[in-house]
Amino acid sequence: MFKSRSFLMFSMLYAISVTVLAKPYATVTIDAAQDCFNTLVGGVYANSVAYSPKLPAGEYVLTGVSNNMNCSYGSPAPRCAIDTVIVQAASRWGMAMKEDTVISVPTDNYPITFYVTDTDCHDNVGTAVINIYQVTK
Repeated sequence: MFKSRSFLMFSMLYAISVTVLAKPYATVTIDAAQDCFNTLVGGVYANSVAYSPKLPAGEYVLTGVSNNMNCSYGSPAPRCAIDTVIVQAASRWGMAMKEDTVISVPTDNYPITFYVTDTDCHDNVGTAVINIYQVTK
């Protein structure tokens, strides 16, 4: 059964408010050049993807702390902002993250990956930092 949109919004706001004063469960740094899925060269990762530690089952709030990622190709830099991080859980689901997001982890030791996409990753610069807060009830 699907939950109503207002209930989901309330749940997300509650989860975010509960975690504001909490210490992050984990912090992930995404490098715009290294953690990039390069669509120009047949869909391969530039070098790697950023991983969170394997998470135990539960709900988590992903909070963007900082983001200065951009493509530096051309002049003046920054030429284009990279404002979206892809969050992917194993091979089960993926989503684009532009703002604080609540995710549900169904089982223990669940790997979450973070990356950006671009047609040419080599000219990307900067990093984004995401804190992962476990929601306790």
